[in-house]
Amino acid sequence: MPESLEEIYLSVIERINSRPSDVKFAELILSWLSFCARPLILNEVAEAAGLEVPEDVIKICTTSLVTFRRSDNEIRLAHFSVKEFLVAIKRPGQWFQLSSLDCHAMIAEYTLQLLLQQTERLSAEELDGVAKEGFLLLNYAARHWPEHFKASIATLPTPKLREMADGLFRQRTIYRNWRSLLTREEKIIQSTPLSIASGLGLIHIVNGLLEEGADPMEGFNKFWEYYEIEPYTRNPLQNALLNASWNGHVDILNLLLTKMKACMCSAMAADILRMVRHDSLSSKALENVMDSLSVSGGIYAGTRDSDQSLQIDAQVVIAVSKNETCGLKLMTILLDRFDETGIVVVPVTEKVLEVVLKTEDVGLTSCSFFYEDALPMLKSIHE
Repeated sequence: MPESLEEIYLSVIERINSRPSDVKFAELILSWLSFCARPLILNEVAEAAGLEVPEDVIKICTTSLVTFRRSDNEIRLAHFSVKEFLVAIKRPGQWFQLSSLDCHAMIAEYTLQLLLQQTERLSAEELDGVAKEGFLLLNYAARHWPEHFKASIATLPTPKLREMADGLFRQRTIYRNWRSLLTREEKIIQSTPLSIASGLGLIHIVNGLLEEGADPMEGFNKFWEYYEIEPYTRNPLQNALLNASWNGHVDILNLLLTKMKACMCSAMAADILRMVRHDSLSSKALENVMDSLSVSGGIYAGTRDSDQSLQIDAQVVIAVSKNETCGLKLMTILLDRFDETGIVVVPVTEKVLEVVLKTEDVGLTSCSFFYEDALPMLKSIHE
């Protein structure tokens, strides 16, 4: 009798190996269950594995490897140790030794292929009824292909996956169907391919779209339509610059800024600086963004003081202070790179100080940089 979990799992593998026709099915089933982005139902796994009879999923893998819950049709690996057994590099070359990169690549290819097959415009009725035979995983594909795509990339995507992803963004009807599957509204104004690729962090697609003439500024006005009604309650998907900022893809944000075809207004520069997220300890990427915004003219008030030096727009300083993830880094860059040079003036107004002081972490540190200018107004505010 097997004494350990590993021995139990190996005995199941031996039984599967005794039926060669089941091996490929078992590999697909275990790959999907090990690396799926959300729990799957039995019929979904059967469809992904190419099995006509859903119950064959359990018959092939047995209850030692998978568990099925009849109340909601959900199927999972029987225990966390099953995945540990499958990904452990003890028996290289064996079909059951799963590679994270290979499994994610397989799922990314499958899900992208599902989306690329939708060459006819989906109506509202079809969008509501996509859970039909042969397309049970279409909703899964629409939502989760980017996770598998990015998880399958060690350095660069394979030529096949890259071609498939490019096709999704460049074929208009297929792209619209994909986005409609997520919104469930066929007539909704869809975000541009450049905006979505920027938000997902797909830099190779962003590069390609920019080379084809895509405009980083497109869709900015659509964001303001949302903003005036529900400030910051919706992800600003309509504009590539804002979407890259919101999702923390600073490398893509800087790329977009360098490809700008028009001057940037202070309002948009302020929005970018308020939204941008950056978790890295290094500030180099943020410095590049600030330099690009400086070149675009977006951070300046557009007037000169008596000494003929440029002045940072007050709304830009306020926006930086309101950034909850990297405001302190941005404020440090703003003051160190601009104010201390004497060429650019960072405004110290009562309104600026009020906002800065109310912002946790950024406030006191920022005020210390321009203490002499701030002291009279600090006393006024206190009084």
